[in-house]
Amino acid sequence: MVIVILPYILLIAGFILLIKGAGVLVDGATSIARRLNVSDLVIGLTVVAFGTSCPELFVNVTASMKGNTDIAIGNILGRYQARKALVRSGAGFGSHKCDPYIFSSFECK
Repeated sequence: MVIVILPYILLIAGFILLIKGAGVLVDGATSIARRLNVSDLVIGLTVVAFGTSCPELFVNVTASMKGNTDIAIGNILGRYQARKALVRSGAGFGSHKCDPYIFSSFECK
């Protein structure tokens, strides 16, 4: 019974440590950048972007070093597909165009 549960416990512990590690990295990098008088825009665009991508980079490098290139390739392709879907859906929600032929029940301005 313990042998069956152990991988799930390790998986959950790994996710928790991964999330906490990313948070510590982002918080530390943000505080260093603020001490150096870097603007919030630059911090948001570079430091936080690197900090959120760092766990994925770590997983890809570790998987590649262990010879599990399938995990690295799947992580890259999955990340690409997810970001593409998020950007497209965000762009769709952000556009304020109204086509009266499609949205006949809505008032177009």
